[in-house]
This record gives sequence, C-alpha cells and structure tokens, in this order.
Amino acid sequence: MFLRKKAYKWHRLLSAIATVPFTMWAGSAVLHQANAWFKPAFEKAPYEMRLSGSDYEQTTILVKARYQSDAKVENIQKIETFNLGYSAKNKVLPVFQATMASANQTILYVDLRGKRIISGSTQTSRGIHKWFGYLHKWDFLKPWPSIRATGIIFFSLITLLAGWLGVYLYFLLPFFRTRKQIHPTQKEKLWHRRIGICVSVFMILFAVTGLMHAVSDVYPAIESTVKPVFDQLHMYRFTADLGQQFRFWWLFGIAASFVLLVLSGLILFFRLFARRL
Repeated sequence: MFLRKKAYKWHRLLSAIATVPFTMWAGSAVLHQANAWFKPAFEKAPYEMRLSGSDYEQTTILVKARYQSDAKVENIQKIETFNLGYSAKNKVLPVFQATMASANQTILYVDLRGKRIISGSTQTSRGIHKWFGYLHKWDFLKPWPSIRATGIIFFSLITLLAGWLGVYLYFLLPFFRTRKQIHPTQKEKLWHRRIGICVSVFMILFAVTGLMHAVSDVYPAIESTVKPVFDQLHMYRFTADLGQQFRFWWLFGIAASFVLLVLSGLILFFRLFARRL
C-alpha cells in the first residue's frame, strides 16, 4: 500500500511538471502529421525525357511535367547549402528553388541532375513548420542553445519517469486493474489509464529520442554512436516498410492519443485540485 501511494504520488507530481513541455511535444506531433495535407502534391518519379535549355527552362519543364501543367515559375534560385527551407533530410545538393506565381506561394525544390522534384512547400505548410519548430525543437530558445538542450534533457527525463511509473501502476498493482464496475465519477480516471497504457511505449520512445538528440547536441562526440539508434526510433522509422499511407495515419493516431492523454490528465488534476479547495 505504501509503495502504491508513493508511486501514484510521484506519477502525479512528475506528470504535472511535464504537462507544459509534453503538451508542446504532443501538439508538434499532430502538426508534423497534419502538415502533409498542406504541402504541394507532385510526382516523385524522375522525368524520362531529355532536358535542354537554360536552368530556368529546364526547371519549368520539370515543374510542368511533375507538378502542374499550367504552373508558372516566377523565379528560380540555386541552393547549394541546406537551410531552414530546404533541410539536410533531403540529402540532395545542389537544387533549384522554384517559386510559383500562385496565391499560396508554392515553392518547389528541383534536382536538375536527377530530373525530379525533391520537396515543396506552401505558405500554410511553412507556417505550420515554423510552429512545429517552436513546439518540438524549442526554436524560441535558439539564441541560448545550452538552456534549450538542458531544458529538453530535464523534461525528457521527467516524461520518461512519469511514463514508466504509469506503466508500473497499471500492470503491477492489482488495485489499479479495473475489473469491476466503476463509479461514474471515476470514468475520467479509467479513460486516462486506458489511453495512457495504449500510448505508453510510444511516449517512452518519444522521451528517449528527445533525450538522445539533446545530449548529442551538448556532446557532439557521441552523435555518430547515437545517430543509428535515433534514426530508427525517432518518428518510428523502423515502420517505413508498412507503407506511407498506413504509417501516416498510424503516426497521426499516436499524436492525437498524446493530446488526449494530456487532456484527460489535466481533467483529473483540476478535479483533484478543486476537491482540495
């Protein structure tokens, strides 16, 4: 009984401490998946015909063939280094940044050597990505990298411990196994437990990868050791073979479950707080 009470107390305390950062991370996970709805749709297959003419003319041909036949390229710019708009995850350099003459300010990144479009964005998707950076990577603390890394490490550890205690309470303590009729006032607690146990493994992986990324920022020497593991666990890339559509909706479901877990926890917290007033 003593162990149960202590574990439950620490789970509530750690969860309360981690509420704001975990809510930010949960929101960023939803934004990351939702962003795909606002990106321009284009064919990823290489263009099979021979290209000729200036860089602008070749870029226009590829855009019309792989994006929209009536698209109008307003201007192009050669990109030779990765930047905020064209990140290192795209792997291909150099590319041409083609800006469309359209209301949503579509930008496409075109690889002339590979004769294909690498990636693209719209004004809306860039706005979502900006907020994703604020919520997920805490870009608002960019001028203070040490503070950002320390904060992410601290709250990742808190989230990891809170998640582990939640699993412990659910599986190992018979008092928490709900096998009998539950009082209507306890339904919120039951739903919080159900959602929590469904996403507990993913939440722990989320905290572990955040911890790995932040620690490697502080100690760059370990990045080569950590990166292979991080690449598989972060965004659950080990599921890549399941198919893009299945993976998208699976990840979106996990992200939405994170948000529901936070909301159900907040309801329990404020009800407990109100009873003690």
